[in-house]
Amino acid sequence: MKHLCLFSLLLVQIVFGMSIGFNYRYDVPEEAFYSYDWLVIHPNVKTYKTSSKLIAYISIGERIEKLDKAWIIGKNRSWNSYIMDIRKRGYQNYLFDKIEEVQNFDGFFFDTLDSYQMTQVNKEEYRKALSHFLKRVKEKYPNKIIIFNRGFELLDEVTPTAIVAENLLRLNGKKIADRDRQWLIDRLNGAKKQGILPIVIEYIEPFDRKKALELAKEIQRLGFIPYVSDKNLYAVGISETYLFPRKVLVIYNVDESKKQDSRAHVMVSMPLEFFGFIPYLVHIKDLPQDTSIYHSIIILLEDVVKDQKAFKRWLQTQIDQGKKILFLSSFGLDDVTFLGIKTSSSTSYDYQLHHTTLQPFETPFDADSIKDLPIFRPKASKELLSFINSNHQVTVIAAKTKWGGYFVTPFDEYSSIVLWRVDPFKFIPSILEFPTLPLPDFTTENGNRIWFSHIDGDGFVNRHDKSGKFAAEVLYEEVFTKYDLPFSESIIEAEIAPYGIYPKDSKEALKVADKIFQLKNVELASHSFSHPFDWVDPKHPRLPVKNSPFSYEREIEGSLQFLAKRSHRKANLLFWTGACNPSKETLAYVNQKGILTINGQDTCIMNSRKFLFYIAPLGIYKGDYFQVYGQIANENIFTDLWKHKVGYIKAIQTIKLTEEPRRLKPIDVYYHNYSGAYKASLYALKKVIDYSIKQDIVPMFTSDWIKIAHDFEDSYLIKDLDGNLIFKNHGDLRTLKIEGKHHLDISKSKGVIGYIFQKGYTYISLDDGMYHKIIFGKHEAPYLIRANKRLLSFHDNLYRFDSRFGELKVELYMPQGCQYDKDKTEVRVHCATAQ
Repeated sequence: MKHLCLFSLLLVQIVFGMSIGFNYRYDVPEEAFYSYDWLVIHPNVKTYKTSSKLIAYISIGERIEKLDKAWIIGKNRSWNSYIMDIRKRGYQNYLFDKIEEVQNFDGFFFDTLDSYQMTQVNKEEYRKALSHFLKRVKEKYPNKIIIFNRGFELLDEVTPTAIVAENLLRLNGKKIADRDRQWLIDRLNGAKKQGILPIVIEYIEPFDRKKALELAKEIQRLGFIPYVSDKNLYAVGISETYLFPRKVLVIYNVDESKKQDSRAHVMVSMPLEFFGFIPYLVHIKDLPQDTSIYHSIIILLEDVVKDQKAFKRWLQTQIDQGKKILFLSSFGLDDVTFLGIKTSSSTSYDYQLHHTTLQPFETPFDADSIKDLPIFRPKASKELLSFINSNHQVTVIAAKTKWGGYFVTPFDEYSSIVLWRVDPFKFIPSILEFPTLPLPDFTTENGNRIWFSHIDGDGFVNRHDKSGKFAAEVLYEEVFTKYDLPFSESIIEAEIAPYGIYPKDSKEALKVADKIFQLKNVELASHSFSHPFDWVDPKHPRLPVKNSPFSYEREIEGSLQFLAKRSHRKANLLFWTGACNPSKETLAYVNQKGILTINGQDTCIMNSRKFLFYIAPLGIYKGDYFQVYGQIANENIFTDLWKHKVGYIKAIQTIKLTEEPRRLKPIDVYYHNYSGAYKASLYALKKVIDYSIKQDIVPMFTSDWIKIAHDFEDSYLIKDLDGNLIFKNHGDLRTLKIEGKHHLDISKSKGVIGYIFQKGYTYISLDDGMYHKIIFGKHEAPYLIRANKRLLSFHDNLYRFDSRFGELKVELYMPQGCQYDKDKTEVRVHCATAQ
């Protein structure tokens, strides 16, 4: 009966889509854990939190390690492995021990079941012993998923959950003979009749996603579950569902210590993030061999390429795999003929514009910038920008090619400012062929722009220039208690603690802190213990606290424990100090402790410097860990380090310029405690707040937005072979964005609560679930257009919103016959007829 129920469940999965992945890397990409219903991996790899069923790979018939000689009956020289004798009780016990070690997995994938066929043993005797062993496994683990790799001869005696066959259609790039293919199809259909899931693995080398999709659809048409990958099963391949890669691989070659200031990061990351892609920066010395998790590749070189042969080989492999590549700099190669580009020496440096389909963006197309470059003549390409010299030599500076495209001089530099010669919001997606798909957006929720405010702890005990009160107390009186908004206030422990640098002010300062800590609209955060000005060099200056040697633990966790003990509230939020340059080890530490962090870089675009250079990215990866930046600069920048105390009022310009012509950032009202120390700075702060809250916003605490930022990095768009879209994440990020106007079928979609058309895009609002199905098509059902509060739940036409931070304002689409009632926190929809 149990087996019948399992079969019924699996039958439903087949009808509505069932997928399985196999990945034999020892560093399985996180993306693989979100792409399939089942995932087969080696049992000792790093795993990620996932809803997928994890299946442990176990080789039955072969072992790499040399075990008891009495257990060995042959050798597979193709894999340099030993063929083992399942008839031996000792070997069976060894395998049972291995299986017991991975019993926390959801199932087992038994490989090399037919290896004994290559030996001289008694085949029938061996088959019976193998069948007996597998029956014992099923009896001991009756609720586990069990998958065989082949072993058709065992199915009359042992019934696995699924069976795998490799190379049904192709072998080494050649078609399988009709007779052999039909034999295998018959065996798979026979297994299917027994209630066993039939799975077919095919290999494409080099792995090409487009070809893999075609092959997967062909297998699906035969009635089997496909998995198509590279020959080593390292790629994140194609099953009945598959990953749409959101990462764009960005290759740079400046010194890694300068990564944060590289053009690859400063100029390219933010435009990619606007489109919902993740810029993943990799140094040229660490070129990844598997690029299946990347949508496309950008090359941005600022130095000579040392190993040109290796770089050329790697580029050719990517082209062979169908990856689109965009060069936003020189090619880094002396010979680019393999790219279909002929080069020659220029015989004149007197250039003028010859042809262009591009419009200059922040700076003109400049003939002087190409004088030291060779002549570029690409074949079979679309010329986008070319110059001609006095000797009638035409050089193509930008072109779209079969493999992607290039612009060898896309930037102009003035002092330390870098400008775009071409609009990256048009140029990058056209070359890399970004599809029109709904992808995550970290700026918006429920159709409104996200608003949060975080305050660095500096200057808590600074005195107001008129009243003499602590700056923090002024903020308490004039800001925190005057605005029904969420504020994330941080303190530097060494500023207010009795053992810190201001012991005489400590008693009074702690009283003010206690008042602030009691406010429900204030979230507590640490600005560290002693405010390190550099997180990489522990010898760098910090506040001079006596008898207090530097340690990351004391600066971070110690200061948070001080906050929690003082306030009797949870404290797990830290605002980076000084250079805001945590190392990957420090980021690993806070990640392990579950501490949320923010700060770094400065978005400060203004009317006087209206350049994208002044809009920072969302954050930066350091190793496997992501540092989230503050989203709009603090008042130190706008006041020019306090030369103009009212200067923070210019943050209004930044708020406007990151909203028009496109929304690039949430609103982050970011300042220090010492903004409360001057009448002028307090005036500017209030002006910024007053302006910002006149916009259509959703206020939230900084910690909530940090979770959204991380969820942007950890969100996955999954497609099935019919083109349906599934969005998976952790439920923190709740907006997808797609270019153009697109209606959604709310009744058929899952986890979609509404949508709104803004700035040439459709912003799709999601609930707080982890699984969302996106179905396009207009349907006359009520839906949310916009709301100014976070959604707590949506069920049976009842929207429940956060009760904090102002009066609830909602806009809904109501078809004929529908209306809604609203109170302080809830909106209930009533329809006369079923919608």
